[in-house]
Amino acid sequence: MSAVRPRILVTGARGQLGGALCATLPALGDVVGVDRAALDLADPDAIVRVMRETAPDLVVNAGAY
Repeated sequence: MSAVRPRILVTGARGQLGGALCATLPALGDVVGVDRAALDLADPDAIVRVMRETAPDLVVNAGAY
């Protein structure tokens, strides 16, 4: 029986930290990386939309200004 892999949402995926996380976190789960074009963290409606669409088990916020 195999373990269910968690879905991990990484914000800021095109940044230095976000890119490094997207490269290393697949060892722990299925990674969905989003950048500002896909998720503007200043837009509450966008946050709700992406959370509903991706249904992550874990969120890593690497988004920065």
